[in-house]
Amino acid sequence: HLYICDFHKNFIQSVRNKRKRKTSDDGGDSPEHDTDIPEVDLFQLQVNTLRRYKRHYKLQTRPGFNKAQLAE
Repeated sequence: HLYICDFHKNFIQSVRNKRKRKTSDDGGDSPEHDTDIPEVDLFQLQVNTLRRYKRHYKLQTRPGFNKAQLAE
């Protein structure tokens, strides 16, 4: 596109405004607010995704775990 439609322009602005409010409301450079970790339901992920997660974080498991065991 050569231009951004009004819908996407408003969406981008709303995301920017939310980010500004979040950083200004937390009171500064508090490290406890910098580490907000969203909760993820691992049982909703695919087996391949769980395996990549395990490999990325170098988690040790026995070979042949099924989806439920990987999510645990």
